[in-house]
Amino acid sequence: MTKSNEPVKKAISTLSNSPFESAVGYLKNDVPMWITYLWADSYIEGSRWYQEFRCHRDGPIPAGSSSDLKTAQFEFFKDQGLSQTDAMLDIGCGCLFAGESFIDYLNPENYYGMDISPSLIKAGKQRLGESTMREKKPSLFVNADLKFDEFYADKKFDYINCQSVWTHMPRELIQECLDNIGSVMHDESVFYPTFTEQPIDRPIETQPYNYAYYPEELIRMAEDAGLSATQLDVEYPNEWASVLEITLSE
Repeated sequence: MTKSNEPVKKAISTLSNSPFESAVGYLKNDVPMWITYLWADSYIEGSRWYQEFRCHRDGPIPAGSSSDLKTAQFEFFKDQGLSQTDAMLDIGCGCLFAGESFIDYLNPENYYGMDISPSLIKAGKQRLGESTMREKKPSLFVNADLKFDEFYADKKFDYINCQSVWTHMPRELIQECLDNIGSVMHDESVFYPTFTEQPIDRPIETQPYNYAYYPEELIRMAEDAGLSATQLDVEYPNEWASVLEITLSE
């Protein structure tokens, strides 16, 4: 995917219009983000470098994660009908902070996790421990794109989780995800991506690696990819996020 200079423009704008304390905080927390993006050959490569940086600097558990959020993810999928015999794909599984609950619940070999960060996948395996890895046999992948060709052509999932991934994706990568997700779905599969909803009355200014979208826009993109999508009327995973339910078109 062709890179853009948008992260640099946003960074310069923020630094130029912020008080000193805010500018220092931006330099500490966000500058590494768009610097890695600029050096990388693609957005995903830049994201991987930044996730590696954050993992080594702050530890593998994402900022803002909590036991409540972990429980909310698990309970949401249980409410949608997830059973122990179902096969699940977890896009952006990270260090398995939430994936651990799904792995414990699902039958062996039924959990598949993918993430762009090798360090986070390694941390996830360490989090589970050798005993759980042997007993539950989760499949964990480092992905380079969103074409889902890591899986055999006949591998289909009953439930697909995509928690706090689209919140860090430009439109082009979301479209790539939608264009290819059908290859790992069957007629009864359900895909649940969360996203930051763009308010109509007070639009959120996109920052590097943080994106907000109108739900109608994402639904239209899904339909263009031959999928059916609806926005669920639930507060999940928290008050500032929304979730779509996506299935194969009939």
